[in-house]
Order: sequence, then C-alpha cells, then structure tokens
Amino acid sequence: MKKLLAAFVFIMIISAIPQSFSQLGIGEKAYQKSLDITIGADGKVHVVHELYPNSRPTSLTTINGEIINLKVTDLEGEEKEHGVSEGEQNIVLSIFPSKTGILIEYDLSEVLTEKDGLWSWQYIYADTERSVFHFPDEVDLAFVNANPILLQDVHKIGCHGCEVLIEYVTDEETKMQKIVWEGKEFEVGIRSIEDVELVFDQPSKSISFDLKKENQLVTLIIPLELLWNPYTVFLDDQKILKHEFLKTDSHVWISVKPKATGTVQIIGTSVVPEFSLLIPLVLGIVMVVGLQYRAKIIHR
Repeated sequence: MKKLLAAFVFIMIISAIPQSFSQLGIGEKAYQKSLDITIGADGKVHVVHELYPNSRPTSLTTINGEIINLKVTDLEGEEKEHGVSEGEQNIVLSIFPSKTGILIEYDLSEVLTEKDGLWSWQYIYADTERSVFHFPDEVDLAFVNANPILLQDVHKIGCHGCEVLIEYVTDEETKMQKIVWEGKEFEVGIRSIEDVELVFDQPSKSISFDLKKENQLVTLIIPLELLWNPYTVFLDDQKILKHEFLKTDSHVWISVKPKATGTVQIIGTSVVPEFSLLIPLVLGIVMVVGLQYRAKIIHR
C-alpha cells in the first residue's frame, strides 16, 4: 500500500510540472551503462538505453526526434513506473529508484533523411559517454563527419561525445573502370551515387574526374601498380581533404567529399612506368656498363 501511495505521489508531482520546465526532470541525471541505436534498412531507428541501478530518483533525456513505442522496463521485462515530461524535440523521463538495471526503449521516426540514395543523420546527444550505432547488413561503408569507416563483418560503430553527421548508402555498388596504359589494363573501383568518369594522366602521376554536385561523396579503390600512395588531392587548384582508409598489398581506398563542384585531381607519389621512356634509359646503362667492362678486358 505504501509503495502504491508513493508511486501515485511521484506520478502526480511529475504530471504537475509546467511545460516550460519540462527539461528539468526529477532527480539526478541517470547514469547510462549503454546506448544502442539500431538503424533499419528503411531508415527507421530503434533506441535502447540501459541504466545502472540507482537508489534515488533519476531523469533521462531522450534523443531528439519524434518518439513512439516508448517502453520502460527492468532487465526481466517488467514495466517500471516513470514520469514523462515533453519538450520541443525530445522528452525527459523520471525514473523510480531501482535495485536492478533499467531498459528504456523507443523508436525514432524521421531523424534520418534520404536524398538520391544517400541517408544522413545529424546526431547530437551528450548525456552519455558512448553511443553505438548498428547498421543494416546492406551497408558496408559508413561516413562519420565525412570520415569513411569500412564496416565489413562488424556492422556497428561507436562514437564518444557525441555530435556527428552520419551518412551511408544501402546496397552501394562498386563500379569498375578500366584504365589502359601501354597495352596493360588496370581496374579502378568507383563508389559514388553520381556517375564519375576517370581520366588517367601518366606524366602528372594523377587520376582526375569532374563533379557536378556539391558535397558529393566519392570513394576510389586504386591499384597500387597503377598509382602509388600517399596521395595529394586538389579541387581545381585548391588542395582539399582526403581520407586514405584501407590499404592492402594491391589496392588503396581513398575517399573525398568536396564542398564545391569542379575537377578533382588525385596525385600519387609514383606511377606505372612509361616503358617507351624507360627503354632508352636501360639501353644507355647497359652500353655504359658494357664499355667499362670491355675497357677492363683490354687493359689486362
């Protein structure tokens, strides 16, 4: 009976909070054990906060967005009493003391936006030290503040803070373009929503392409046999930021996101040899060595 009365008083206090004080909550800020954010292939988001046990009332602010299917339970799935105070973009939950951990689950709608196949989310949440994002199996490459992260078999990333721009493409295709030099073929992989046509220039040790849209993410998979890293990247005559994020024995992955349109030029440190130029050089070295060797024989 005392517990029911305490619950009733607690809920009545919370429900009486004016809208202007909705962000205050009741009790100290909840200490979160984990925050898992699962992104569906359709762009829907499911959020799970796990709270540590606490002997005092606590409050938790949800992630910004329209919240549906809210559920507050203990680790066994039993519902827990709580209060809800609505804000403009999120809500504040007031939680009773609990000897066990608390799970707070909800769905977020319309936080991800999609344009021409590129999904993006400007995520801001500072009430926990670490947020973990789980991506659909159809996503193998994600960008966090334009930094590429190859997901491979682990379809999740963690961020600390956390204020990040998350971007990704579902089922992104790697298109291959053949570059032919001196009768030899090299295949360069291209990952981009917009079509990109590569131009290889051996004398300048570079690969270039034109961009017709601003902030376009382009990832190239370059054979080292064609163009060796590290690379320097220019947009027209302006040096721009690039990310070389994966190097194997044969290839390098490089990503750029220019803020403007123009011609992107990727310059390497060395390039596939121009055999027609090398032949005279090699013949000259051979002739010099041959003459020196002949002179030694005659001298003897």
